[in-house]
Amino acid sequence: MENRLSDSFVASSLDAGHQNLAWEPGPPSGFLAGIDLKAILSDPNAAEIVPELPAQALYYALKQQGVEEVLDLLPLLSSEQVERMLDYDVWTQDELVPKKFFSFLKPFGEISREQLYERFSDLDEEYQLAALQGFFKVHEVEDPYDLPEGIAETAYRMPCNKVFYEILSEDPDEIAFIEELMESLRENNMRYAYAILGHATYQPPGEALAQVARFRRGRLEDDGFVSYEESLGIFAPIDHAAILRKWNQTERSQDLTSLALQGGSGLFLDAVMLAARDENVSIDELYQLHQSFLYLANSLCAAGQVGPEDVAGLNRLLEQGKALVSLGLEYLGQGDLGLGIQIVRGESARTLFRVGLSLVDALREDVIQRLEGMHWPRAERIRRFYIARQWGQILLELDRHWITQVGLQAGEVLKGLFNRFPMVPMRMMQDQNRIVFAPIVNLREYLQLERNLQSIMGYLYAATWSRLPLHQAVDLILREAAMEAIRNADEDSNVPRVLEQWKQRLKAERSQWWVGEPTGQDEVLDAVIDMIHEELHGLIVLPRAGRSSHDSQSEVPT
Repeated sequence: MENRLSDSFVASSLDAGHQNLAWEPGPPSGFLAGIDLKAILSDPNAAEIVPELPAQALYYALKQQGVEEVLDLLPLLSSEQVERMLDYDVWTQDELVPKKFFSFLKPFGEISREQLYERFSDLDEEYQLAALQGFFKVHEVEDPYDLPEGIAETAYRMPCNKVFYEILSEDPDEIAFIEELMESLRENNMRYAYAILGHATYQPPGEALAQVARFRRGRLEDDGFVSYEESLGIFAPIDHAAILRKWNQTERSQDLTSLALQGGSGLFLDAVMLAARDENVSIDELYQLHQSFLYLANSLCAAGQVGPEDVAGLNRLLEQGKALVSLGLEYLGQGDLGLGIQIVRGESARTLFRVGLSLVDALREDVIQRLEGMHWPRAERIRRFYIARQWGQILLELDRHWITQVGLQAGEVLKGLFNRFPMVPMRMMQDQNRIVFAPIVNLREYLQLERNLQSIMGYLYAATWSRLPLHQAVDLILREAAMEAIRNADEDSNVPRVLEQWKQRLKAERSQWWVGEPTGQDEVLDAVIDMIHEELHGLIVLPRAGRSSHDSQSEVPT
């Protein structure tokens, strides 16, 4: 039971998909790069500019540049901006974290008690009470001497001299903030201070929190943040061929290989956006396009297990989302920038993301079908997890049961394929134990992944010719199979001749192991034979009885 629970926890963490594999996301871009707040403050119209800034972009700018560096900006924030930033910053899942709430409001108190009072009192009443609930114990007495023993020295006195309260916290930072907050309330609105004290003390537990959590969810949905179930819907398959026909009604669609070879090494989406500027697309329209990509990243947060306050996590999701959007756009636009501009105007970022993902899904389905056709051990588990879209379980399965069989590099390529956000291997790290990955940003990298998978499938298929059980390491199976083939052949047989025979058999039986586009056969066959040759390096086959020991030895050339 304990092992199953542990596996479920690991699989759940792997399911997020944006930080499982070694990759190096670029620096935050777009709104995540933040706004130059100091430049805005130096503008004579700063008081008009700041309240109009998008709350999410403003929040990330404050996170990166530090609130203490731009205190003069805080009084210029609108009440809505402050509330939105609280929604991003002071929650963990659906739980309000009072310490984060206090830390967020503390800089306003450093400006003045009046500013702290205004910002706190401008919040929804439910926000105020949810943050302070459970922190007060109130004593109402006719005379201070009526206070319980030991309370008089520690309790805080209200001006009426009949109401006293204790702050119920062991955290000195929380105590210090609540003291400062209550001072600001007493200085600016005594009646309000009494009301907060009474409501925070006597309101039924959880009532205010439930209400503010509901309001917060509504505000986050306006920014594109959705529930976990809705987030998973973005990963649902889509008929990418039908959408291609919608935008390419002439019979000029090219195969993926041709498109990939014609395309560049960057993101087609970036080229389209640059072309859109040259086409005099309005600033407002470009802003809306960029905003749609941020909304896409926001909507991926629940599936990726990323909170709105996690700038690094959101940047990873934005890069992954943008990569698949660009892949889908390049496929639909057939490499035509003019058509690409029409498509980004006519299709949502969410649809383009699903098109890019569906291209990879076709590869995933091909790989599983071929493994099942080879009767590869545990292929049925990959199928079951794939149908359920349990990406974390697939990665756990590959890590524990496949890498020792198929080898590190092949295993890592399969992990990149079945990661929630599919990735392509780029290079081996210096320690030779891990591969560095990158998101699939264009059809050229998609083709690279396809070629890798074709080579791996051919490599595994060759292992099925042996009579040895497939649950052991493939390299051992291939060595045994090569030695058996040489021993059973004529005296002129050697490893190069066996490899040539295997190559011809792989070619003849290509339909049993091939995945993806039906192009590049000779290139892939050479890659498969190179993989097998590497496993047979240094192989010496002892002669059968009655043959010359010297003449019959066969060795793979170095």
